Amino acid sequence: MLMLVLLVACGKASTETKETVAETNTQASEESKENTAGDKKNVVVTHSFLQDMTEQIAGDTVNIELIIPAGEDPHLYVAKPEDYTKLKRSRFSFISWSTF
Repeated sequence: MLMLVLLVACGKASTETKETVAETNTQASEESKENTAGDKKNVVVTHSFLQDMTEQIAGDTVNIELIIPAGEDPHLYVAKPEDYTKLKRSRFSFISWSTF
């Protein structure tokens, strides 16, 4: 009797696992189709040197948005509501807390 319960429990977990794997594969396939269709992920960076590094690494595969404009002193920069909007829309954010 105990063996029967264990077999049923194992069979059920296996089915759930297979469904989860199938869902994950479907999601990955859909994301792959989106990327090939020209949909680029949004990346937000805080400083121009992070923008340069991101452009060198990702090239034209992502849309890069800059928070602090090039040439502006980051110590004097005051955040704007548009900055929050950029961050909210982004898929990735690169922030440097280093001092200048």
